[in-house]
Amino acid sequence: TRQQPPPPPPAPPVQQADPQKPVTPPGPPVNVSAQPGNREVTVSWGAAAANNGILTGYRVTWRAVSGGGSDGSTAVPGSQLSTKVTALGNGSTYVFTVTASNSAGTGPGADSPPVQPSSEIPGEPEEVAATAPGDGTVSVSWREADGQGHRITGYTVTATGADGSSATVQSASTGVVVPAGTLVLGQSYTFTATAQNDLGLTGSPSAPSGAVTPFAQADAPGSFTATPGDGSLALAWTTPDLGGGDLVGYVVSGNGLPTRTLTTTSTTYTGLANGTAHAITVHAVTRETGRTSGPQVTGAEASANGTPGTPPTVQMSGAASSGDRQITVNFTVDPRGSGGVTCFIVFNGAVRWSGGCGAGGQSITVGGLDYATMYDIYVEGSNSYGRGPASGRASARTNDPPPPLPSLTLAKGAAATGKPDCRAPCNFLQVEARNFAPNASYTVRCEAPSPQSYYTYTLRTNGSGAASSAVCYYGIRGGTVSVSVNDVRSNVVTW
Repeated sequence: TRQQPPPPPPAPPVQQADPQKPVTPPGPPVNVSAQPGNREVTVSWGAAAANNGILTGYRVTWRAVSGGGSDGSTAVPGSQLSTKVTALGNGSTYVFTVTASNSAGTGPGADSPPVQPSSEIPGEPEEVAATAPGDGTVSVSWREADGQGHRITGYTVTATGADGSSATVQSASTGVVVPAGTLVLGQSYTFTATAQNDLGLTGSPSAPSGAVTPFAQADAPGSFTATPGDGSLALAWTTPDLGGGDLVGYVVSGNGLPTRTLTTTSTTYTGLANGTAHAITVHAVTRETGRTSGPQVTGAEASANGTPGTPPTVQMSGAASSGDRQITVNFTVDPRGSGGVTCFIVFNGAVRWSGGCGAGGQSITVGGLDYATMYDIYVEGSNSYGRGPASGRASARTNDPPPPLPSLTLAKGAAATGKPDCRAPCNFLQVEARNFAPNASYTVRCEAPSPQSYYTYTLRTNGSGAASSAVCYYGIRGGTVSVSVNDVRSNVVTW
C-alpha cells in the first residue's frame, strides 16, 4: 500500500439565495494576508459567508500606521479573492482591511497583519525546474534570487497540484528534494520558489516550473501463472499498481527462455523441451506520465514456475485370447517426455486393468473375464498433464466354458422284495448319472459300508450323457451306501 498525502479539503459550497429566508450582510473575509513588494503589497483572503445573498464585491482598504504613507481603498468583484495594491511608500507600515457586500449591505471587515513595502525585498527566483526521478520524490532547482544587497537566508518551494492542492518545503540553497509521500503519485504539479533575506523580508513567488508528475517503482504484477502445453508455456499476469507512472513495458525472463519486453499481460513460449522446468520472472518498467523519454524505473518482480508437457499417446498393436477367460493386450506407449504414465485398458467400456506403463512396447494380460464373450478393447494413458487420447481399437473373444464335470446322485429307490440275501426290508439304489460321455457304457460300483464295494453293474448313458438306474439294493438300517464310476463318486446315503 502506497502512502499518499491526504486529499485537499473540499471547497465550501456556494450559497444560493433562498427566497424563504431573509438576506443579511455578509460575514467577514477569512485569513486575510499581505505580501509586501517594492512599493506594493499583494492582499489575499478567503471568501466571506454570503448569508443567503450573493456576494456583489469586496472592498480593500489600507491605512498607514507608521512611516507617513497614504491611506486608500479599492473595490474588486465578488468572485475575486486577491488584489495588488501599488504606489505605496517603502518603509511605511500598512494594515489592510477587507469587507464583503451583498444586497443587504456590507459586512464586518477583517485585517491583515501589518506589512511594510521595501525596495530591499528579495527578487523572484528564476529558471525554476523540476524533475521526477521515479522514486516518489521531485527534485526542484532554481537560480539564486537577487537579495537586493542583503543575504538570502532561505527559500520556500510551493508545489501546486492539478487538483488545486498544494504543499510546501523549505530549502537553504537553490535546490530541494520534495520527499516521497508528500505529493500524490501520478498527479501533475508545478513548482514556485520564494526567497527570504536576512531582514526577514519575503519576495514574490517565481514563475512556475514546467509540470512534472511524481511516480515510484511499480508493484509486482499480480496473479502470475505459467500454464504448460506440449513444448510450450503460456504466461499471464494482471496489471500492477504502476506507482503513478506510465508503462514502458513488461520484461519477462527465465532460465532457458529468451528475454521479452512487451506491453500486453500475456505471452507464450513455444519450442521448449517437455519435462524441463523453468523459473520465470516478470516486472514492469515505467517512466513519468506523459513523457516519451526520461528515467525508466524497474518495478518489483513476480515469479512463477512451469514445466512444459502433454498427456501421453498410446498405440494399440493387438489383442488375443491367451488362457481361460483371459486376453493379452499389446500396445506401445509414448510418454512425450512428460513424466511417468499410468495406462488404462478398457473392455467394452469398462476399465479392467490400470497400472504404471513405461515407454515402448507393453504386453498386459487381463484375466477374470466372461466366457465366450467378444470384447471391444482400447487403451488410454494418463500423466500429470491429463489423460491422452484413446488408442485404436482391437477385438478379441474369450474361450468357451469347459464342459460340466460328470456327477452321480444317489437316493433310496423303490422297495426290493423277495431278495434272498436281504435281511431286512430292502430298497433299490436309485442312481442318476449326468455329464458323462453320450451313448457309453460304464461300470457302477455299489459300496456299503461306503466305500466298500459289494456289487457292480453296467450303466449306459443316452445321447445327452445321462442315465437313470435302480439295480443295486440295500437294507441294513443305519448303514451307509454310495456308488462310484471310475473316480466319480456319488453322495453317501444313510439307510
